[in-house]
Amino acid sequence: MDEAAILACAAYVDLNPIRAAMAETLEASDFTSVQRRIESLEQLIATQENTEPPAIEPPGQTQSIPSTMPGVPTPDRFLSPVTIDEQSDELGPVASTNGFRCSDKGYLPLRLPAYLELLDWTARSLATGKQGSTPEDALPLFARLRIEPKAWCHLVGEFGQLFHNVAGQPQTVDLTRTRVGSHRYYMRKPARELFATSGA
Repeated sequence: MDEAAILACAAYVDLNPIRAAMAETLEASDFTSVQRRIESLEQLIATQENTEPPAIEPPGQTQSIPSTMPGVPTPDRFLSPVTIDEQSDELGPVASTNGFRCSDKGYLPLRLPAYLELLDWTARSLATGKQGSTPEDALPLFARLRIEPKAWCHLVGEFGQLFHNVAGQPQTVDLTRTRVGSHRYYMRKPARELFATSGA
């Protein structure tokens, strides 16, 4: 129902193998979207190194990395791109042009490198006995979504237990009604308490 819930759900799915102790790193998380995205990113970097130097953006900006390379099959070609630009992307459905996926529309208001950094930080924070530090660009994202880093780890680690039919911040869920009957959605108490303690 909102950006925080979409981001938490995506991270919850991508971090399943790490939470289940089936993998220690994102790139070793077999059969996940994040593993495919990392493989494509490595393929892109290798291609750039063999042809021309990669373009460097000004300091303080996360580099923009395309999710596909024209004419080159990539491991993530069947996945939706991560990034959606809410200011310039067209409204409504965006049918795929590569023929391997349903849509060319992204789903998160952040670039792939920032999403990967966030996943890496979260994986370190969720893993027992490991110490991690928050990337510099992760805190502004949490602040924008009004989620504290500690609450974020609970949100991702316990996503399936916190939410039932819909996921979102309490004020978003409370203002939304079902399409049939216009009923309020039920939100579990632990989810409400988690957002309350995060200051959202």
